[in-house]
Amino acid sequence: MTPFGLFAFALMLVGCTATSRSAPENAEVDIQPAMVIEDARSQAAEEGHSSQEALLSDGAVTFDDYEASVGAYITCVTERGFQVDGPVLNPADNELLLLQVLDGNTTNAASAQADTDCRSRHVNLVEGAYRALTEPRMEPALIEETNRCLDSEGLDYSGDEFKFEDYFPAGVEDSKRLEMVSSCVSQSLYELHPNLPFVALGF
Repeated sequence: MTPFGLFAFALMLVGCTATSRSAPENAEVDIQPAMVIEDARSQAAEEGHSSQEALLSDGAVTFDDYEASVGAYITCVTERGFQVDGPVLNPADNELLLLQVLDGNTTNAASAQADTDCRSRHVNLVEGAYRALTEPRMEPALIEETNRCLDSEGLDYSGDEFKFEDYFPAGVEDSKRLEMVSSCVSQSLYELHPNLPFVALGF
């Protein structure tokens, strides 16, 4: 299976690679929506990704735009002979749409190439702009279940967390805390949503 989405912690996801949105620790980032969208639209135009350019051409990027880009991705992948599991909105951030390409009788390399090509053509720039301008927020039931798990592990938290990175007020240098929190969130996700294609955690 070839996963579609962003992964923060490969150690939590067997067989998955890791990338995540990042910024300097404690940095104040002044994000200008119009600039973010225009940069993405301009790149789409330069690279010939017409479907993404069209979605970004009105100077806005919404969940509907993101969903439309994912729909185009699914069409692209299925036209190459693959099936797609998803999309499912990620309960860990209520931002990312989770999908995975099902290999069937083909090689993993072939499905991975289809995933990469179709993402580049139809999704990456729209998804990047949408996520840059959208605040991640964990599902309330997931926060509650995660906190219950952290209590059982004797790990402290403020009780005011609403996104994954809030569990790391001092940063992620403490690898043991990172592993324990990630484990609790992952376990809680599958308890609440056993049919999730995969777990995606990030900042």
